[in-house]
Amino acid sequence: MKLSLDEMKLLHSLAQIRLGKAWTYLAFAAIAIMVWNLAASPMSFVTLATVSAAVLLIVGGVASDTLVKSAVMAFVCVWAPIFRFFFLDLFQGPASAAQPAAMQKYFETMLPFLDYLLYIMPLTGCLVGGLRLAVAVVEVRAFANEIRVLEGRSVRV
Repeated sequence: MKLSLDEMKLLHSLAQIRLGKAWTYLAFAAIAIMVWNLAASPMSFVTLATVSAAVLLIVGGVASDTLVKSAVMAFVCVWAPIFRFFFLDLFQGPASAAQPAAMQKYFETMLPFLDYLLYIMPLTGCLVGGLRLAVAVVEVRAFANEIRVLEGRSVRV
């Protein structure tokens, strides 16, 4: 299905607006993370990676118009370390009547898996958010090239 020139220009302007908002959010979030890390309290690697992944996921969602999916992924990415530390605090110490030995053994087995997720989930979030941002940039460029073709002008390489 071929789009008309006006429809293509509309799609191009909407994609440019989304991309502009995404770059603005990314700049403000990066500044906020740096200020917090340097001025307020230094973050651990896991915290910094998790916050960066959540920011990239949200920015990628804004840029590619998949904000709901990206927000859910960012939510999961942020809550993984919280659940891990909750489980660590909850099941430390000797087993009692409130936590049977089987439950204690289960969470002792699960903690290494949750530790592994602490590093994999932010990395995956950064990759997904970055790729969504990159796809949005390519989309804007493709719309611009298609508009040039429809107007009969030469396409920039």
